[in-house]
Parts: sequence; C-alpha cells; structure tokens
Amino acid sequence: MKIAAVIVTFNRLPLLQECIESLLNNTRKPDTIYVVNNGSTDGQTPQWLDTQPYLKVIHQENVGSAGGFYTGIKRAYEDGYDWVWLMDDDGKPAPDALEKLLNAALQIPDGKVFNSIVINKNDAKKDEIVFGYNVGMNVNDMSNVMTYHSLKELLATGNKIFDGGAQFFNASLIHRVVIEKVGLPDARLFIRGDEVEYLFRIQKAGFKTYTVAESIIFHPKPASVYVMLGKLKLFYYEPMNSFKLYYHIRNLIYLNRKYSISNNLIKIAAFYLKEFLFWKQNNFSIKKMSENFATIQKAIRDGYALPIQ
Repeated sequence: MKIAAVIVTFNRLPLLQECIESLLNNTRKPDTIYVVNNGSTDGQTPQWLDTQPYLKVIHQENVGSAGGFYTGIKRAYEDGYDWVWLMDDDGKPAPDALEKLLNAALQIPDGKVFNSIVINKNDAKKDEIVFGYNVGMNVNDMSNVMTYHSLKELLATGNKIFDGGAQFFNASLIHRVVIEKVGLPDARLFIRGDEVEYLFRIQKAGFKTYTVAESIIFHPKPASVYVMLGKLKLFYYEPMNSFKLYYHIRNLIYLNRKYSISNNLIKIAAFYLKEFLFWKQNNFSIKKMSENFATIQKAIRDGYALPIQ
C-alpha cells in the first residue's frame, strides 16, 4: 500500500516547512510528498523547494487551491499511489494523524474516504474545531445534520469515527478508486467552495465520507468578528478582500445550483445584509461598501452563468 501526501502552497514558506516537518515526523510517514507550488512570488518558496531532494515538486501558475489539488491528485494517481492524503500548507497533522486514518480504514474495509478532524492551532486546550464539524452532512440527505465546535463534545457522543461530512482538503485521505470514478476537483472554482464541491460529488457517487476524531490536524482559525446590533451579537462575519469575496459567493451560487442544497435568494439577501451591517459597524464607508456590493453582484451573475459540470 503506497500513500502520497499532496500539499498545495502559495507564499507561506514557514508554514509549509512546518507542515512538511510534521509529515516527516508522523508515526506512519507518507511514501512520497508532492508539493504543488502555485506560482509563489515571495522569492523564497520556489528556491527552497528546489533544494529538497526528498520532495516531488510541481511548479505551476497560481490556479488556486482547486487547480493545485487538481494537479497534485492527478500526478499522484498517475504515479500509481493507492491513497492520496491532501492538505493545505497551513495545516499541521498530529504525529499519529495518518496512522489513525489507516487504522480506521482497516476497521471499515469498504471505506474509501477518511478525514482528520481540524483543530484550532492556537487553542491551548486543543479542543476547538475549526470551521465547525457537521456530523451527518451528506448531500444526498441533509435532514439530520448536527454541528460541533468542540472535540470534547464530539467525542462525548461515544463515537470515534463519524459517517457523513468531512472537512475536506484538511488531511483528507482518498483511495484511488474514488478518483477513478469521480475524477478530479473542479479547477474552475479556484478557491472558496472547491473542496465542498469535490466532497459533494464524491458523496453523490455513492462513497461514504468518514471523519476520524482521533486523527487530528491543526489549522489556524480564520479571522472573524461579531457583528453587533447594540449589545446584541447577531452573527460571526469573516472579512474578505474583494478577490476572496467574489469566489466565495460565485461558487456558493454554483454549488446551490448544482446540488440544490439551499435557497439562493435567501443566501443572496443574507450576503447583502451582512455586508451592510459589517461596514456600518466597522468604519462605515459608502465607497468601500459600494465596491463590495458591485463584487457581490458580479459574483452572483457569474455563479448563475457558470456551466454545471
């Protein structure tokens, strides 16, 4: 059984080095580590990668995480690896992360997709689940989803392996038969939602997706703020530049169209409301807000225009 790790990187050399070191120190090391350099421009990452003889490095233009994982998975599959272990450069797998995933695969011989649980890298208690983990999330049946933000609460359910849902591209272990049947990530999506599309496509193809709570990958928590109404906390909001905001909304519209997972009109109205309240609370600027609204409008148009594949 041969296992290849695939890391996608862009301009984050210190984090990339930490990620690679953690792989090399795993109790079960990957047989090969592929690093897809998405056109790093920091003057350090490409040069350092080219001096590491134990890595298989692929240099390409910046085509986002979707294009990076497309390239890395394709290369590992063509090179004949049985399992492909996927992660971003800012992830740091625990020393036994891969071993725990493989143990789960032995317990569930029919399982072809296993994911680590993603824990906030800066949480001293090592308990906060980054992004929130959705137990039971399956695109074929969304009626029974429970979201957990604490590893302690998750383990209190009495389970260690969860069927349904996975925090994709964060220590995701995928068998080659999945790639044979489902294909590769949709490189058109670039960032923000490409991992969800691949997860849903895999589930639509009939594969169960498992999360192994004892297999941990540490990851930074995205910066977010509370939007307030007086003293009332309304919701968390993740501030994004216009580049990320565009792909986030465009791809959300596309995913909703392809998989019929929610009401687009409600989602669109929510984005406008969040943008308005966020900018009203934080240095209200009509110019900046109007620019973001223009970005949202373009993203919505493009999300409806993007051909479904």
